[in-house]
Amino acid sequence: YFLTDEDVIASQAQEFAPFPGLADTYNGITATYPEPASLWEAKDAPPRFSSSWEAEDGGRRLVANLSLPACPHGIQVQRLMTSAIADHRRMRSHRLVLPPEAAVLEPLETVGWTSTRWGYSAKTFEITSLTDSLMSMLQGLSLRERDAADFAWTPADQIVVTFATTMATPPAVQAVPGWAVAAAVISDSAAADRRPALRLLWSADGADDARGLRWELRIAGATAAALVGTHGAVATGELTVVEGILPGEDYEVRSRLIVDRATDWTAWTEVTAPDVRLPAGDIDGRGLSILDLSGAPVFSHTGLVSGGAYVTVGGSNIMLSTVAANSLVPSLSYVGAFASPPTESGLGADWKQNAVYRNTVTGKSYVLTGTPLAWVEYLVDGTSWNIVIESSNGSVFRIGLGQSTLLKARLFKNGAEVTDETPASWFRWRRVSIIPQAPPLDDGTFNAAYGAGGYKQLSVSVDQVFARATFFCDIIS
Repeated sequence: YFLTDEDVIASQAQEFAPFPGLADTYNGITATYPEPASLWEAKDAPPRFSSSWEAEDGGRRLVANLSLPACPHGIQVQRLMTSAIADHRRMRSHRLVLPPEAAVLEPLETVGWTSTRWGYSAKTFEITSLTDSLMSMLQGLSLRERDAADFAWTPADQIVVTFATTMATPPAVQAVPGWAVAAAVISDSAAADRRPALRLLWSADGADDARGLRWELRIAGATAAALVGTHGAVATGELTVVEGILPGEDYEVRSRLIVDRATDWTAWTEVTAPDVRLPAGDIDGRGLSILDLSGAPVFSHTGLVSGGAYVTVGGSNIMLSTVAANSLVPSLSYVGAFASPPTESGLGADWKQNAVYRNTVTGKSYVLTGTPLAWVEYLVDGTSWNIVIESSNGSVFRIGLGQSTLLKARLFKNGAEVTDETPASWFRWRRVSIIPQAPPLDDGTFNAAYGAGGYKQLSVSVDQVFARATFFCDIIS
């Protein structure tokens, strides 16, 4: 629909407003909308300002704020902002009356107006409101200028916006802070070195949320751990390991925090245990004797050899007295116990090859041998058995955590492990509880089940330990 000045009913009132009041004037725009990249949180779109419009408004920055909760697309929001503020700056509005043929018009439609009076040439106006006169059919129109260019958009109009990632970033995997291992020595009240030990060290400040520390120790170059354990007092920053440490042995130690987040083992740390061996005062041989199956002493602590003692050679029993008589080995002659080595003048006729005496200070036996004769510590060749019980989960259970551990017996003969080749029937387990319990939780029931042999390892749960219990494994062939 196009109109000219001649179409306007001159006898009717006309109104013209070049711009609205300052309170309804804007030259900039901002908007908020839900941004999917930020988990649908309300985000601010890039604001749109115009220095030329601000200059037209007396240097003021007048900002309109839009809320677009149903528009989650950032580019679409920018397009709406651009067109809205540009359209708002089309401020010229008219109120006029047209003849009845304008009855075909409706609100929100546009008309083209050519006006000599106002200087328009087919200028586009939008009908903002319309009234009909029922008596004259004249049409009252409220018009506001519009321009289709206000709604044009090019990619160059876009303001690029980046948002912080919403992906959760887990904390980095943590090893034990300040991890170190050092050799240590356990001394007695007289400051004498008694036992080798290893000190495990870490920074307690960097592990204040840890519930404990898990550690493993192995012989240098080995693949399997020789000792394992846990330590709950992480705040102390150190742990001294004494049990199972061999003097002068090269070890490798590693550890890991027990905490509710990702952790990792430390690297294997090399350390050499101090070469501190058992002093003479730790071994008291007084009163010790080697007995035969009947209970008679074969070699007593007095140094005497039983007359009934024998050795088995090729299936035949040969008395030690016969061996001595036939000079297969020299006979031993016990000459007594002394606080210091006896001299030739003191022994007289007993000063001879293979004389044996016991030192009352050290508790050891010595034999007179060599050229010239001299006292030498006396050792008897034989078989040495040793059994070690390892726990896969330490030695302390915490009530209510449903803990368990695997007790594994390892048997050594003359220093070499023979666990695998030893029959399981030789391994006899027993338990001694500090507080006796009624059946079926009593030690008697447990020992009857596992004391007959057949188990080289046992699974022990917290329910099988009341307060405190000690587990033993005896080797009976």
